[in-house]
Amino acid sequence: MQTRTLRSLTVAGIVVAGLSLAGCSSTSTGAASAPTTTNMGLSTPKTQSIALLNTATTVPYNPKYNARADVMIEGPCPERHGRWYATGKVRNSAATSRTYQIVVDFITQPGDTVEDTQIVKVGALVPGRTVKWATSGGHGNTHLACVIRQVQAH
Repeated sequence: MQTRTLRSLTVAGIVVAGLSLAGCSSTSTGAASAPTTTNMGLSTPKTQSIALLNTATTVPYNPKYNARADVMIEGPCPERHGRWYATGKVRNSAATSRTYQIVVDFITQPGDTVEDTQIVKVGALVPGRTVKWATSGGHGNTHLACVIRQVQAH
């Protein structure tokens, strides 16, 4: 009986340890992943949402909805009055109407630190139609570039 109880405790201990370690993941480079939330007054990432239609707070990536080929950014990302401006066009290449969520990162130059992220939503776009989009970010930063991180269409 003691052997069975000892085995049960050992298995339970291994399960608890495994679950505890499951929360500690690493990337393919071996670096620990960043926490998804902060507390105790620690700073949070500079993320705001600007939308042409509605405001969004997050855009989970799903390859099923990838529409990166439908969106282009126009020219360089100019700075005016302490803000950086990204503009571009989106063309619906699908056979049905779609809405778009365009995630634009404002990154440092040189380097690739994300200083700001903006999410642009484009409402129901009929097939073959093209519209312009614009957003700004990176307030107060110098030497930034604008890049499209991802585009989702639904």
